[in-house]
Amino acid sequence: MVPIFLTVYSFIKSNIFLLSFFSGMIAEELVLFLAILAGKGEMPIILVFIGGVFGAILADQIYYFFGRSRFIKYLERKHLVSKTVEVLPKFVKDFGEKNRTFGIFISKFIYGTRGVSLISLGAKKIPYKNFLFSDVIAVFCWACLMIPLAWLSGRGISIFLRITRGLEKFLFICLLFILIYFLAMRIIFVLMQKN
Repeated sequence: MVPIFLTVYSFIKSNIFLLSFFSGMIAEELVLFLAILAGKGEMPIILVFIGGVFGAILADQIYYFFGRSRFIKYLERKHLVSKTVEVLPKFVKDFGEKNRTFGIFISKFIYGTRGVSLISLGAKKIPYKNFLFSDVIAVFCWACLMIPLAWLSGRGISIFLRITRGLEKFLFICLLFILIYFLAMRIIFVLMQKN
């Protein structure tokens, strides 16, 4: 049993880029898990970052082209697609109609909306260049925000406290993040009220 575990472990350590690439294709949460392992020193974070970003972009392209496929057109004719679009929250659907970049961006941060929203954007015949540009920016923003957070959680809160040189600075940073979050929510609420 132990030699099999060591063989699998050595295979994973020697193929970190491929592992993170396929993790990005399957689910972005797996990339975050790999970032936590990188925070523990098991693998280099840069390979996890690059592989996860490329894998997520490729998976999004697959979702987009699946939305443009004949199978989706068949489902539309049979009125089977409308049920899946209702899964999206109303504000995501409204913003996605008016501002497609926001729809792509928000699909990275709301769990469960990635596939449905990207397939629906493909079905709406959004030009591929616009989709690709928006998707690359959204994936890169997601990766720049979430992967370092996962890496820090792998490093542990005690190291984060040591980095910030004290509890006061840590609490100040937490308060700053909370204020930014509430400000962003307020802006989104005001924009929703205008529509």
